[in-house]
Amino acid sequence: MKQLIIDNGEKFIRLARIADNTVTEISVWRKDSESRVGNIYAAKVKNILPARFVFLDIGAQKDAFFNLNDAKEKYLQDGGEGKLKISAGCDILVQVVKDETENKGACVTTQLNFTNKYFVLIANSSSRTVGVSQKITSDGEKERLKAIAISLLPEGYAAIIRTEAENCGEDELTDALKKLIENAKVITEQGLCRKAPSLLYGEESLLAKAADKMLTKDTEEIIISGMENSLREYLRSVYGDMTSKLTLYSAEAEENIFDKYGVQGQIEKALNKKVWLKSGGYLYIEQTEACVVIDVNSGKFISGKSHGKTVNKTNFEAADEIARQIRLRNLSGMIMIDFINCEDKQELKRLEEHLKAAVKSDRMPVSVACVTEMGVFLLTRKKTYEPIESFLTQICPCCQGTGRIRI
Repeated sequence: MKQLIIDNGEKFIRLARIADNTVTEISVWRKDSESRVGNIYAAKVKNILPARFVFLDIGAQKDAFFNLNDAKEKYLQDGGEGKLKISAGCDILVQVVKDETENKGACVTTQLNFTNKYFVLIANSSSRTVGVSQKITSDGEKERLKAIAISLLPEGYAAIIRTEAENCGEDELTDALKKLIENAKVITEQGLCRKAPSLLYGEESLLAKAADKMLTKDTEEIIISGMENSLREYLRSVYGDMTSKLTLYSAEAEENIFDKYGVQGQIEKALNKKVWLKSGGYLYIEQTEACVVIDVNSGKFISGKSHGKTVNKTNFEAADEIARQIRLRNLSGMIMIDFINCEDKQELKRLEEHLKAAVKSDRMPVSVACVTEMGVFLLTRKKTYEPIESFLTQICPCCQGTGRIRI
């Protein structure tokens, strides 16, 4: 059974996806530092560097930024005679794609995304294109959905068709996209009249936003402690039938909801550097400033078969667990994996394919960038939110960074 467990506490909103009693993903949101991701602002351009980085004031502590060389910002590059369409002091509309950190301001884009159950509508697009979720495999269905969307899209807009749209009726899809286009036009028109910096559109309540990031089409049950009407209303307006899957965890229960469903124990394991495999091998996961390093060890595993088969069994089991740990801990950026030395090149190739298949279920884009002959893999994973370690631990004041303690 696939469940979404939500612990709506005083300081944190903690969410866990569970499949057959195994936690596959955890998300933690601080209530005192609400995310700006998805918010749309009228922003003032403060500076454009020679490297084509644009810095903007959106009303945050640090200046937000985007890169003009990014393909998403292509339409800003053609102002005639090689001139840009923007300059310091002008006002533009932007949407936050990554929250600011201790060292950087928020990362933004001028391509504005508006989302509902079936579509992602993209305003300020340089091309009028329609993409389709990779999980929709039927060529005929893809063409049907594309035809519906392209017939409604105005110039300057693009769209991505979500998995939920598969096999839905034309009238329902048409109505959903028309409403999204109308909403986008209202917000962009407001932006022309508002003084920068100012917030034009704030995403749903923090609880609704957090739940939406974890919901999938195959979710069979949503169990929450501390219900808020905002979540029920959001599920009703965006997902419709999802409200029937929503259950309130008893406020009188002595046991915390995460303890009840076995999530807490797996969170504790997700904060440990060493992760044991069923075979007796283990992973050692180290987060550094530059990247994440994962070392695979055979540990206690001793097979009566050949050394090569022992290595292969441990490596393949480790690949599955690594894919899970990456999601669980929300690791991102550059991830280096040092598998046990595999001398057989065919087995190394099989291991690569196995790892690629294992990370396919990740909702964040993950790619295997390269593999060395010694069996060291380099992965990259898109970063949107901070790893759970940053929410649940802090740098130890005694060792000044060589270790962390629980908050």
